[in-house]
Amino acid sequence: MIQLSHTEAFVLDLVKQQKTIDISECLMIYACAFLDHVETMPEMSLNAEEFLIKFWAQQTPLLDALTSLQKSKQLVQKTSNLFDGFSHLNFEAIKISPESQLFSSLKNAERRKVVEIFNDALTQFLKKHNHKGTKYELRYFWPQELMPEVIDFGTGLFEAEAYTYKANEDVYWIYDSSVNIKVRGDELHIKECIQNIDHIGQFSKKSKIKLPLKTPLFDSESFESITVRKQRYMRKFEDKTKVELSTIQLKGQEWKTICLESKSFETVLALSLFINPEGAERLTYTDFVHKYGRA
Repeated sequence: MIQLSHTEAFVLDLVKQQKTIDISECLMIYACAFLDHVETMPEMSLNAEEFLIKFWAQQTPLLDALTSLQKSKQLVQKTSNLFDGFSHLNFEAIKISPESQLFSSLKNAERRKVVEIFNDALTQFLKKHNHKGTKYELRYFWPQELMPEVIDFGTGLFEAEAYTYKANEDVYWIYDSSVNIKVRGDELHIKECIQNIDHIGQFSKKSKIKLPLKTPLFDSESFESITVRKQRYMRKFEDKTKVELSTIQLKGQEWKTICLESKSFETVLALSLFINPEGAERLTYTDFVHKYGRA
């Protein structure tokens, strides 16, 4: 009999269901990880918000659980190439697999109490960071030689045919690290980064201004202009949520990047579970251009 952690047991059940992504279920993966944390470190205080902030940016609970379940022959992994530069890891349940069960030193009442503590902390955390009229973005950047991994278990999140291809050549004006300014076609796009919440940028509504400008907005000597060429694969969902996988060129160098964008902070938090951040830098586009585009 194979003994499973709370996270492994929950993820195994999700894989067996083979259904589309449910944000609340994805967030439950963090709750299960918190349960496992309490199991292994019961002497620690139950500071769920502190755990969530530190844990989500440093750990990969979904990938870790899927990999563990694969090793115990509960799941099989199929790997395929996605958009000639990304690796798609898709996990499926094995029909005939070793018997397994949840192993927990906590009683049912104790588990419920821990989950209640986590859910209360998560609710307060989301209330603090969810603001109407803004969007949240999480971007990953990898050097061209690396193969970023996206993770799935039958949800269809990364079905290639659901993505739309676009090629863009954008000119970024490096003016202020908190302001994203770019020229795309005959428009000037401006949006401000209100705050950075552990690598998730909160942005104001984007302003689009037709070019040419009737009056100058900036002193031309106060900024540099940097051209970024992009090969973009995008998928849009409800509630203005978008997933984008791109290859970009900047000053003769190439990177691969994934962006998760939504007006909902918890949606970005949930979708981040499906990205393996190994080898990536988590930066806003403005910070990336500032770091690698300046002369």
